[in-house]
Amino acid sequence: MKYLFSCQLERICDQNGKVIFFSLFEVKVIGGDQRNNPHKGTTPAEVQAVEAAGADLCIGATAYLNMEPGDCHGDSTAVSALVQAGIVRVVVGMRHPLQHLRGNAVRALRSQGIRVDVLGEDLQSKAVEEAQKSCHLVNAHLIYRAASRVPFSVLKYAMTLDGKIAASSGHAAWISSKKSRSRVFELRGRSDAIVVGGNTVRKDNPRLTARHGGGHLPMRIVMTQTLDLPEEANLWDISEVSTIVVTQRGARRSFQKYLASKGVE
Repeated sequence: MKYLFSCQLERICDQNGKVIFFSLFEVKVIGGDQRNNPHKGTTPAEVQAVEAAGADLCIGATAYLNMEPGDCHGDSTAVSALVQAGIVRVVVGMRHPLQHLRGNAVRALRSQGIRVDVLGEDLQSKAVEEAQKSCHLVNAHLIYRAASRVPFSVLKYAMTLDGKIAASSGHAAWISSKKSRSRVFELRGRSDAIVVGGNTVRKDNPRLTARHGGGHLPMRIVMTQTLDLPEEANLWDISEVSTIVVTQRGARRSFQKYLASKGVE
């Protein structure tokens, strides 16, 4: 019996992830960790899995997906990849949480004669319940988005034991540890965007890159009412990643034009 296993990692508003081929005798990564790829336009995990496994291993295999494929642009890329590869059975950990995509891939696969088993519906047991929990956990960000209709967000700040987040004098000093800063870079590498206020730009002049988080660079967003921002700032350099400034209508129109000339949206 052959198995093709597609495992998606926890990314804000994404469906691609690490792809693993599992046989009776070995487990090996064949697709790679997709956390650090740009979120938009990333090749679906199912496509990467069948390409990496190769035609001989896919024919007659079972594909395990922790979530129903969701072809957001309606091109059914993931479903087509499984069908054309010769997959005969697909086990789905959970249906897609977005209402307009829920059930589409399951129906499409079944219409092509592929057996589809959804955990909790077609398969039920204590072990299945535990597997479902894992599927829900790994897709928690997308589930949150579907339920609340707002992006899943993480608030990051460092605070001293007496409740301070900055010195009254304005003196800058590290509060967080090296370990926690590494965690921040890791979170950035899994996020679609990083949001800061204008005061952070004025005082810290940050780059807001993932650095140790890998190759994926999240979009940078600055929120400011007055648009009272410096002309020279690291965030205006968009050679690696774009920056968006959100402000109120009519604020410093000349500065808006200046930012636009640098490619800042």
